[in-house]
Amino acid sequence: MTRSTSSPAAVASAPSAAVSTAPRRFLIAACDDGAQRIFVPAGRRLRERGHVVTHFAPFLRDRYFLRRAGESPLWPTWSDATADLPPELEAAVALRAKTGGISAVRDLRRFARVLLAAAHRYVPEFDAVVVWNGYELRAATVAYVARLHNLPVLVAENGLFPQTVQLDRDGANAASATARVIATQAATHDPLALADVAAGPDPSAPAWFRAGVTLLEWAEALWRPGWARFSLRCRWEEGRGRTEHAGALPGDAVELEPGYVFVPLQVHDDTQLLCHGEWVDSMATLLDAVAHAAGARPVMVREHPADVGRADYAVLRKQFPQFTWTRRRDLDASMRAAGAVVTVNSTVGLTALRLGRPVVVCGHAVYGVDGAVERALSPADVGRALDVALARTQAPALASCVLGHLYENQHVALDRWQPDDAGIARLAHRIEELACR
Repeated sequence: MTRSTSSPAAVASAPSAAVSTAPRRFLIAACDDGAQRIFVPAGRRLRERGHVVTHFAPFLRDRYFLRRAGESPLWPTWSDATADLPPELEAAVALRAKTGGISAVRDLRRFARVLLAAAHRYVPEFDAVVVWNGYELRAATVAYVARLHNLPVLVAENGLFPQTVQLDRDGANAASATARVIATQAATHDPLALADVAAGPDPSAPAWFRAGVTLLEWAEALWRPGWARFSLRCRWEEGRGRTEHAGALPGDAVELEPGYVFVPLQVHDDTQLLCHGEWVDSMATLLDAVAHAAGARPVMVREHPADVGRADYAVLRKQFPQFTWTRRRDLDASMRAAGAVVTVNSTVGLTALRLGRPVVVCGHAVYGVDGAVERALSPADVGRALDVALARTQAPALASCVLGHLYENQHVALDRWQPDDAGIARLAHRIEELACR
């Protein structure tokens, strides 16, 4: 990989376009899952530059953290539940039901009507909105109303690189503006020194944070049961049916010869899989295609830690006994020894490219660029893509350019759970750059 003289942090903070100095009014609807840890201080930075920043928080748990931080958030009430849902938000309700196996669709739809009425009331008062993920019901509702008024929508999400946050004008990952231009622009960018980006911590919320959020949810359910009961029901339904603990599997102790096919499974109800999985509608579909394509080649399958006990991996293990099933084996070590990595659109695929491994992409991925990865556009195409990938000794050179373009144009160097002042300044600058240029 050709090395650049710019560090990743410097690249992420470098301005790319002229930014208007006119003050803007920002509405931030990104305060769940600990996002307030970065967006509250980033909002303060924006205020120092003359902008107006307000947070939107439907739940008591979010308002509690925001008020502790000195903010005065906006929120809806049940009396707002009057508007009919447009098709775009009906789709968001259906997606939310799928992502947790939620049966309380009636309550979800009522909640969406509450959010929609509040968004119609608040959003037109602002010049831009910032949302988290873009698929979550609150984010989808605020973004929908903002686009009705032709307001910029900035979508934030966990970064594809360790200790980063992605921010884009259109969406996250495969739905981003970056994904639509990277195929034509990647080849013109110099590779970056991404080897300097070390593996980071688990981007999920710490256990103490999840416990605190749950206590606040129960408090709100007791205080205003009509407002929060469905949220607790959703949480219960998402966690029900855990019949398997995250213990080791026999395959964790098996040593395969280097060059095997490695398949890291994705969370079965992840929004990236549901929205951008293309022909892959389940992990069983993916594994069936790999089984036919691999033939006698050894295949290692890694269960996703977040799905152990949620997805019925025992059924998949019985369906594909010819595979070596692992759970606790080191992920990076497994990829380094693999001849090829097969994924739908997981972040693991991007990590495999960083490690120089050939990758087969079966869905729509932001890094799924012809010439950087092998794309399998159908189950029958997996065999061809796998043959080409296994014939390589390392990822194509273009993969380095794709990674560099992604890091430079979509990511901010910032640890979401332990943010520092420099990272917050980079985030505030990126928000201002995208919304005000």
